Amino acid sequence: MLRTGSGLAILSIAAVLALVGLLLCFWAGYQYLAMLWGPIASALVVGLSLIFVAGVIVWTVFRLNR
Repeated sequence: MLRTGSGLAILSIAAVLALVGLLLCFWAGYQYLAMLWGPIASALVVGLSLIFVAGVIVWTVFRLNR
C-alpha cells in the first residue's frame, strides 16, 4: 500500500510540473506574439490553442477509458 501511494504521489507531482511547463511555454508564446501582433490578437491565438490542447487531452482520456 505504501508503494502504491508514493507512486501516485510522485505521478501527480510530475503531472503538475508538466502542466506548469506547458503553461510556461504558452506564456512565452503569448509574450512573443504580443510583440508582433499586439495583446488582443495574441491572446486570441494562445487562447484558441489552449482550448485545442485541452480538447486533445479530453479526447485522449475518453479514448483510453473505453
